[in-house]
Amino acid sequence: MSVKSVFTIFRQLNISHILFIMACFFIAISISLFRVPNKKLVREQTHLAMRAIGDELLKANNDFRTPVPPIEQIGSATLRLRFNKPIVIDPDTLVTLSVKHFNSRISSRSIVNVLKADTKEIVYSFEINHLTEKEIPCLGRKLPKSLYLLESSFYGQTTIRLRSNVPSLSLAGTSVLFIFFGLALLIKQKAKPKGSNQRELNGIKLDLNFNRILYKDESIELTDKETQILAILFEKAGELISREYLVQEVWAKQGVVTGRSLDMYISRLRKKLKPLPNIQGTVSLSV
Repeated sequence: MSVKSVFTIFRQLNISHILFIMACFFIAISISLFRVPNKKLVREQTHLAMRAIGDELLKANNDFRTPVPPIEQIGSATLRLRFNKPIVIDPDTLVTLSVKHFNSRISSRSIVNVLKADTKEIVYSFEINHLTEKEIPCLGRKLPKSLYLLESSFYGQTTIRLRSNVPSLSLAGTSVLFIFFGLALLIKQKAKPKGSNQRELNGIKLDLNFNRILYKDESIELTDKETQILAILFEKAGELISREYLVQEVWAKQGVVTGRSLDMYISRLRKKLKPLPNIQGTVSLSV
């Protein structure tokens, strides 16, 4: 396919078609940003986050040798870490570690409880909500050295996630806007009477939308300036049109003053229209 034919096809697409094509393009990209997570991977990431918190709590107690105990799954969305030796828990440290490791990719909302190992009594608790900011109470009050259980429950672990929420949603929204404006333009164009952007003279049609002459089965491509000149000649068929009038309408109104260009375009039009027998007597190119 030649460059000219590609350009011709592109010109024949109206703006509503282009908007629909762009909408489909953005929808395809936004869909590619969606992914169904591997549930096993999400579960393992949650366990790793819990172990990382346990490890750093032990380090905060200057314990670099005691292994982190195994993570217990005590519910569909609840994990437990049972420390094997007494430790001091600083709520500030625990909150910082929990926010760091239980990020929005793990869960949008988490509840962390610290319990006494012997009585199962909750001695400290807080919520992490990545959707809204909530004040966390009782910071700055260290829990005395004791045997503790750390339990974390996770809510909002969605079945479908996004690699990147903001870009995908933005692209989806942009696609909706393109579709809306495309439909609006399409309806507006269909509401126009047929042929409103065409001029016809002795069976010869001048298509102002696509810059071309249509005659029987022939189609002659025109430039923008050639179309403007011919539109004036069609409108004033049979009249004597001065050179100054054409220059004024086609160039001067756009802030350009030229004379030689008109001669060049008239010469090109003569060559292009020469095969059309019905146009010679109705449109004068002797300007």
